[in-house]
Amino acid sequence: MKVHILKSRIIMVLAIPLVFLASLANAQTFLSFDAGPNGTYPRALNATGQTTGEYYDENWISHGFVRNSDGTIIQFSIGLYGTEPLGINHAGYVVGRYYDRNSTAHGFVRNRSGRVGSFDPPGSTSTSAVAVNSTGKIAGVYSDSNGLLHGFLREANGTITPFDAGNLSTCVFAMNSIGQIAGSYNDAGRYRGFIREPDGTIVRFEAGPRDTWVYAINSKGQVVGEYDESDGSVYHGFVRDQNGAITSFDGTPGSKQTRALGINSVGQITGFYYDLNGTGHSFLRGSNGAMVSFDPPDSMVSVATAIGPSEVVGYHATPDWKYHGYVMTK
Repeated sequence: MKVHILKSRIIMVLAIPLVFLASLANAQTFLSFDAGPNGTYPRALNATGQTTGEYYDENWISHGFVRNSDGTIIQFSIGLYGTEPLGINHAGYVVGRYYDRNSTAHGFVRNRSGRVGSFDPPGSTSTSAVAVNSTGKIAGVYSDSNGLLHGFLREANGTITPFDAGNLSTCVFAMNSIGQIAGSYNDAGRYRGFIREPDGTIVRFEAGPRDTWVYAINSKGQVVGEYDESDGSVYHGFVRDQNGAITSFDGTPGSKQTRALGINSVGQITGFYYDLNGTGHSFLRGSNGAMVSFDPPDSMVSVATAIGPSEVVGYHATPDWKYHGYVMTK
């Protein structure tokens, strides 16, 4: 396990006066870390600075990790065939999926002490738990015997409620502290966004003319993701506020794909985009629209995956094309 302290490289994409963004450009630090030998991929971050994700061993089998705010890393595995954490709450509970010997995925929840519970919704042939909130509710997605995807909500007592946002597949990607669940659903070959309210009501929307993918939701009910244009060749990032207003944005003018993957409680957004040369860069978007592109030093490509009150986490590839996790302190 190795840790490197790195200096930042910041590229100003859009010059909008913001005290926060000026601070970001002038006084940032990166910390690069490895949880294992063959790639480290942070996926989620909580408000206390804990991050979780997967790393790969010498045999390219995935394992889970939790990195605490003091830099200590806890490695864990569920079974022998692969573990992929996808979410973490303020108490350090981790959820995700693990694989059995038949490559079937099952949902899991792991508490701070390392105790693990496994679960599947009735009729599931593959289960992924993607988010857990402070009350212990878990949201996720599972597939049935016909290959269709469905969302589910698992209560803290273990009760599982399946749900669908449409007649075809429903993909769940996120849940916030009050139990709003966000994702996308297939509507006659097109994917649209949805928010499931705590009472079960489904709010449906689209950010653009073709597919809309929703990846994160904050405590205010603001969601972020990406949508593609009519021919599917260009993707733009978007944010939808709690009143339903949608704002589109790009990492840089002319970029072919901008994907917003995280949003914090004050509306700051993170994700990645591809530049005109096809190289991926991380970005941070301020709550009033200012964009900053950044990469850890020596990066061939970088992806920001989650944002908290004062940190951004993600992964980046160095010139040897090994992937490392990173933490950017804002």
